[in-house]
Amino acid sequence: MRRLTRIAAVVATLAAGHGITTLLPTDKVAAAPFVTAAAVGEHVRLPYAEVRLAGIHLATKVQGQPTTATPYGRFLVLDLEVTALREPLLLAAPYLRDGEGRRYAADTGAQCATAVTLPTGLPRYARMCIDVPRRALDGATVVIARGAIEIDGYRRDAVAEIELSLDSTAAEQLWNTAAPVTGFLSGSTPPGDWARA
Repeated sequence: MRRLTRIAAVVATLAAGHGITTLLPTDKVAAAPFVTAAAVGEHVRLPYAEVRLAGIHLATKVQGQPTTATPYGRFLVLDLEVTALREPLLLAAPYLRDGEGRRYAADTGAQCATAVTLPTGLPRYARMCIDVPRRALDGATVVIARGAIEIDGYRRDAVAEIELSLDSTAAEQLWNTAAPVTGFLSGSTPPGDWARA
């Protein structure tokens, strides 16, 4: 009798396990990033950092010491204020996603940051530059995260997506008023030509 009871318990357990895996498949896992949407000038609190895209410029060149960088199109200059919250952090450069989903990465030849090392609790200012064609500005979004999308696609990480709110008219006006900016990597104080939202 005990043997039959044990066999019945094992069969019931197997049936329950099969039912659970059928209703809750184990091959379907959440891999998408956790996105927080914001606008230029707004503070975004992510689990690892507080970020704010203070403003944007379009630049015809970035003047640095000793060289000056000239883009193929225009440099979209992102002036960022970032504070690491829990521990020191290496923040990867953001990228621009245009209205059609194309991505534009930070330019490594400009006198701008391509990544920023952040101490815990102290605000840092960073300038990052992305060489963009005119068509990239319409409906563009800046994506900020701590990892690199090429490596893990921000798998299950927190990401800030900041809408630039540029329609065709605003993008054209910004394009036509582009001017040189000063090269700046990062520091505890922003440069004199820092953008204000």
